[in-house]
Amino acid sequence: MNLMLMLAAVALALGGLLCTLYGLVQRVRRPVRRHCPGPARGLRRLLGLVLPWRTLCGYDLSDRTQARTPCPECGVMAARRDLLRSPGRVRWLRLGFTCLALAGTAFWQWEAVMWWEWVTRLPTTPLLRIEATLGPRVPGQIHDELANRACAKAMTSRQREIYAALLARNLASDEVRGNAGHAGWLLTQLEHEGVVALLGALKSADYQQRQLAADNLRSMEGFELNQDLLRVTVEGLRDDRFPFDPGTALDSSTWTWSTNARDGTAFLVTYARPAQAFIAQGLASDDRQQRLLCAAIAGWGGLDELAPVAAPILIEHLADNDMQGDAKIAYAALVAFGAHARGALESAIESPDTQQRLSARALLGRLGDTRFVKAKPPMLSGNGIDPATLDPGDATRDLR
Repeated sequence: MNLMLMLAAVALALGGLLCTLYGLVQRVRRPVRRHCPGPARGLRRLLGLVLPWRTLCGYDLSDRTQARTPCPECGVMAARRDLLRSPGRVRWLRLGFTCLALAGTAFWQWEAVMWWEWVTRLPTTPLLRIEATLGPRVPGQIHDELANRACAKAMTSRQREIYAALLARNLASDEVRGNAGHAGWLLTQLEHEGVVALLGALKSADYQQRQLAADNLRSMEGFELNQDLLRVTVEGLRDDRFPFDPGTALDSSTWTWSTNARDGTAFLVTYARPAQAFIAQGLASDDRQQRLLCAAIAGWGGLDELAPVAAPILIEHLADNDMQGDAKIAYAALVAFGAHARGALESAIESPDTQQRLSARALLGRLGDTRFVKAKPPMLSGNGIDPATLDPGDATRDLR
C-alpha cells in the first residue's frame, strides 16, 4: 500500500512537470490569437473555470475588430475578453498544476505514513536499547511498537524481562504525564516477567514507584505474598497525594488511578495476620490516617492482641472533627473488636463531644451493657445506615 502510494505520487509529479513544461512552450511559441469559446452556459461554464480541459468552438476570430462579433461557426456573441488564446481543448498549464498539487498531497500522506515505518521493521532488541537510552523522552511510535509486540507475545523471554524492567522504571514520578498508568497496565500483560519487575520496584526509593508497583501486584493473580508488598501497602495508608495531586500550579495537577489507602485497607484485612508487624508499627505513625486505618485493620482482621493500642485510636476518631468519614470507620472497627474494646469505650461515655459520647454508649449497649441497651448511635453515614453494619469497603468509601 505504501509502495503504490509512492509510485502514484512519482507518476503524478513527473506527469505534472511534463504538462507544465509543454504548456509553457506552447504559450511562448504560439502567437496570441483569439478563438471562439463556444456556447458554454450554466454548470458547463462553471466547470470550465476549474477543469484542465474544455469544450469549445475554436473558430479563429482574431481578425474581427468589433467588441462583440457573432461567430460564423456557432453564432455565439462573445466579448473580446472571453475569447481564448488557443483553440486547444487541453489546458496544459492547468493540467500540470493539478497533477503537481495531487502529487504533493500524495507525497505528504506517504511521508506521514512512512516517516516512522522503520520502527515496525527494526528488531526488538535495538528498539529496547532506544527506549532504555531515551527514557521518558522516547518517541511515542517506538513506545507503541514495543507495547504492541509485548501484547502480541512477539518477544523472547529475555526481551520481555528487559521491557518489564523499563516499564517498572516508568512507574516513578517524572515529568511525563500518563506514562505511569500505561506502564502499569502493560506490566500486568507481561504476566511472570511483569510480576518480577513489580516485586523489584517495591524496593525503589521513589514513593510513587513503590505505591504503583504494590497497587498493580494486588490486582494480579499468582503474585507471591511477601514482606515488601505488605510493608509498602501499609505505607500507602498514609494521607498522600494519591489519586489526586493538586500540584503547585494550575497546570501541574495530576490524577493517578491508584486509591492506595482504600484498596490497601481491603487487602490488609485479608492478610492481617502476615502483616501484623507492619500494622503494629503503623499504630505509632505520625500520620493520623495511617494510625486510624491500621487500628481499623486490626479490628477487622481479628488482631485482638492489638486492641489495647488500637481501640483508643478508634475512640479518638469517634469524635466530631475535620476528617471526613473517620467516625464510621472507627465505629465499624470497634464493633469488630467487640469486648476487647470495652475498656476504651468506658473512658468515652462521659466525653464532652456528643458524637463520641453517643457512639461509645451505643457500642457498649451492643456488648450487653444494661445502662445503654436502648442507646442508638448518631448518624455517622449520610444515608442513615447503621455504622455497625458497614463492611471495610463501605466504611472506607470516603478515603482516597
